[in-house]
Amino acid sequence: MDETTDVGSIKQCAFVCTFYDKHNKITRTNFFDMVETPKGDALNLYDCLKKSLESKNIPLSNLIGFSSDTTNVMVGEYNSVFSSLKKDLPHIVTVKCPCHMIHLAASKACLKLPRSVEDMLRNIGSHFNRSYSRQQSFKEFQIFFKTDIHKMLLPSVTRWLSLEQCVKRVLEQYDPLQAYFRELLFEDPSKTTEDIIKSLDNLFTKIFLEFMSYILEILNDFNKLFQSEAPLLYKLKPETSRLLKTIYNPQALDNEWREHALLDFKDLGLDKNISAVSYWQKIFKLTNASDFILFPNLEIVISLLLILPYSNASVERVFSHLKNIKTDHRNRLKTDTLNYLIITKEEVARQGGCVKFTPTNKMLKTNLLFPDLFPLRGQ
Repeated sequence: MDETTDVGSIKQCAFVCTFYDKHNKITRTNFFDMVETPKGDALNLYDCLKKSLESKNIPLSNLIGFSSDTTNVMVGEYNSVFSSLKKDLPHIVTVKCPCHMIHLAASKACLKLPRSVEDMLRNIGSHFNRSYSRQQSFKEFQIFFKTDIHKMLLPSVTRWLSLEQCVKRVLEQYDPLQAYFRELLFEDPSKTTEDIIKSLDNLFTKIFLEFMSYILEILNDFNKLFQSEAPLLYKLKPETSRLLKTIYNPQALDNEWREHALLDFKDLGLDKNISAVSYWQKIFKLTNASDFILFPNLEIVISLLLILPYSNASVERVFSHLKNIKTDHRNRLKTDTLNYLIITKEEVARQGGCVKFTPTNKMLKTNLLFPDLFPLRGQ
């Protein structure tokens, strides 16, 4: 769950759900809903969550986990969305998005570096951003210094992985950048250009950038892990162990676990290198001679582990879709329309993209717009 303000100055609250598909024995993460909210306080956001579930006839008690960013309004101890959830569902597990936390930690640590380094990165990115003539002028310097013809990047405040790429790009283009801004300072002097060339000429700047490139790569590898939509919930054992012990018969579960350990993995085609999802999918399909499922209790417990949220990255991707769909030229799109477009985009992508997607006969015969003007064939 997360909230944002779109290009039309409308505050939107988006929801993504992770659930266990019992028929196919796998977990899925799907876009769930997006609603307008008048205010961004905890009471209104929690009300949006409950109304969204009610509109789809899903009881609140179906929730077993909740993930969001680390703001007080979402996961604060008092008067937050999570504290309200906890009152109604004492068993629910909360996961503060690790992507947000590592981003905040990195941002805080960067404050110990000279401010001039980050200012230089932003000034260089802003200088070339959306300026074709400047990019073409810089291209001449790239050709002269025989560096790769790459575009300079602008650090984003909201995108977790952007700073590392900006740092690496400046290091890659360091010599042509120095030459370019020296010439620019001579031809069109300004305070910003003077600050950029002053930072580039400082020997310590490159040292700081090399350090940032090294440490940010480590942090971003951790970050990318939790942006995956693959189940990573073995990381959440401390938060889930108490819940699991109170739900199911530990002895029956232990018996199934021991029986599972005695399986002949080679005969079942279970390679140690396959993913956790593929592994459990094969295990849960096993039956005995009477065609009964071998591990019913184990399936329930593992499926609960697999669907617990582990980050807020999937909701952030919804906002990326929102920004791409609701642009300056389409700023009057209604929230219902946005929901339908996002759901359509997600389902087409799930079926292999627009090239492999095959519409059903019902889709082809359905006339969603102006049925009076364009009647169906054969009627």
